[in-house]
Amino acid sequence: ALTDFVTQWELAEDNQVFEKEYRLRNAAGEYRWLRSYESILRRDSGGVPTQIVGMAADITEQKRAEEALRESRLFIEKIMNTIPVRIFWKDTHHVYQGCNAAFARDAGFANPQDLVGKDDYQLWPGLAEMYRDNDRQVIESGVARLLIEEPLITVEGNSRLVQTSKVPLRNSSDEIVGVLGMYLDITERKVAEEALRKSEELMRYIVKYDPNSIAVFDRNMHYLAVSDRYLRDYGVKEEDILGKHHYQVFPEMPQKWKDVHERCLAGAIERNDDDYFERLDGSITYNRWECRPWHQVDGSIGGIVLYSEVTTERKLMEEALRENRAILQAAMDNSPAGIAIADAPDGKLRYVNDAGLMIRGGDRQQIVEGIGIDQYVASWQLMDLDGRPLKPDEVPLARAILFGETNSREFIVRRESDDDRIVLANAAPILDEDAKVKAAIVVFSDITENKQAEAKIRKLNTELEARVADRTAQLITANQELEAFSYSVSHDLRAPLRSIEGFSAILLEEYAESLDEVGKHYLARIKEGSERMGQLINDMLHLSQVTTLSEFHREHVNLSELAAQIAAEFSAESPQRKVEFDIAADLIVSGDENLLKIVLENLLNNALKFTVRRETAIIQVGMIEHDGKPTYFVRDNGAGFDMAYASRLFAPFQRLHSSQEFPGTGIGLATVQRIIHRHGGRVWAEGAVDNGATFYFTVA
Repeated sequence: ALTDFVTQWELAEDNQVFEKEYRLRNAAGEYRWLRSYESILRRDSGGVPTQIVGMAADITEQKRAEEALRESRLFIEKIMNTIPVRIFWKDTHHVYQGCNAAFARDAGFANPQDLVGKDDYQLWPGLAEMYRDNDRQVIESGVARLLIEEPLITVEGNSRLVQTSKVPLRNSSDEIVGVLGMYLDITERKVAEEALRKSEELMRYIVKYDPNSIAVFDRNMHYLAVSDRYLRDYGVKEEDILGKHHYQVFPEMPQKWKDVHERCLAGAIERNDDDYFERLDGSITYNRWECRPWHQVDGSIGGIVLYSEVTTERKLMEEALRENRAILQAAMDNSPAGIAIADAPDGKLRYVNDAGLMIRGGDRQQIVEGIGIDQYVASWQLMDLDGRPLKPDEVPLARAILFGETNSREFIVRRESDDDRIVLANAAPILDEDAKVKAAIVVFSDITENKQAEAKIRKLNTELEARVADRTAQLITANQELEAFSYSVSHDLRAPLRSIEGFSAILLEEYAESLDEVGKHYLARIKEGSERMGQLINDMLHLSQVTTLSEFHREHVNLSELAAQIAAEFSAESPQRKVEFDIAADLIVSGDENLLKIVLENLLNNALKFTVRRETAIIQVGMIEHDGKPTYFVRDNGAGFDMAYASRLFAPFQRLHSSQEFPGTGIGLATVQRIIHRHGGRVWAEGAVDNGATFYFTVA
């Protein structure tokens, strides 16, 4: 080492200071590091240094500190370059001052030093502005931003998701000189979390729409998923229980259930086929349930799954079924009709009630045991109503078994007591789930007395029909005689009436001068009376012909057209009257057109007569719905009538107004009523004095 020093001195220039670091061992054998500063004071004539001045300092501790720092830096650098966290730091101008190897690889550099001096626009141009905004917030606020989720595009073009934390970088004066950032690639974690979330959603979806009652709990008995059936069965809402503790939802949970949960969480499988549970509303339900643990990926128990079925309805149905069976059995045993049930396919009788035994006549063992389809006829001695023995496939019960048909038949049961009975049997097959005949039932009644009664009724009906025919012939003869009498009376009365009317007219014309005013008045009264009597005779004859002589031909009749014809005829005959007709269109009925025209003529003429004192007469023809049937009407704004006397309107010769007020004989409405009755309908009227009248009628 001294030789090296001499060589340096010989080559050195005057006044040059040499700085050296070297290690020496002291007297104690300990090595110490020295730093010396030396300079040449004198040289000989040949220029060789002859005198050196220098001083040395012990820098052993400094060297140890530098070594420790170097080792610390190497250690930190090794950690930074091995951990998956990316680390970088920038100055306040967003220029990178350093990073670890993982960050450099993401940026596309093999050596972290190659990245120093670059900025975000050079490394990630599409994301640079977002990164700088985050840096500025940290630098300006002096507050760290932690766990920021940001996108990252690697040099290979892969899109990654990173979780970044940035803190302000300060110098010894506590001034912010940059940003220290760290981020962790969470792409796989996010993918796993999303897959887990979808898996959990799928699990909840599958559980939710499972037709069974299912609840899934974690290890702490918090609800993870429930089916809709579970919600309905236990009277709870999904939003009120998910995430909550099972015992919080059902605070009165019995200890026995808690023990079941504990055993299941320990790995046991528990079940019960008939248990009870108290719902939130206090009602008790009966359950069939199974509780078992579910396991996580690592094999540990993650919680329990509870499968349950509320069997309350089933228990009630079973109880109701038992009651119904008891009721049915009692009804069959005590039915007044005979009932028998036979199995398929052999037709062996399994049941006959007491009524059936009474109808058959015999004991149960004789009738039921060992009897099949081929033995019904011989055993029960069944015969057709004409006395012919029935074949096996003609027996209703056998047909139900053999052909699966519902059928009925009347036949004779011959009994040992020679007291034969006539029976009406109705049989039907009993089918299984595959619609195959597994049995058949027959219900049969003793109708012997009914048949005897029917025979008597038929005999009585025959006698009655003969009597009716005889009475009808007598009535026809009487009607013919009455018609002949009416015609004869009307014909014989017309001649003297015409004589009275004619001679009264001659007296008034030729002997008027010989008569005073009183005589003239009497003759006028005689003439008017004879005319009125003639009109009455004509109306009586017309009424008789309408209801007895005219033929009835039913067809589709348009009442609107008939009413319009009658209105047109009146307008042509009486143009001086102001009448407004309102006739509804297409009033179609089924009836005799000629008779219905007479109805409308009478009703419309009635309306025209009783509106004569109105400045403008308004007459309507239309239809309404009354008691679910179409009802036709003729309405006017005329004199009307007092409803207290409405029952007299349709009686012959009954009038509510005097002939001086409104002329007429009182036959028209009676004619209307008889025609409507002949059509199977009814007619009635409504009105008020001086406020018009409405006549309604229906046609069957």
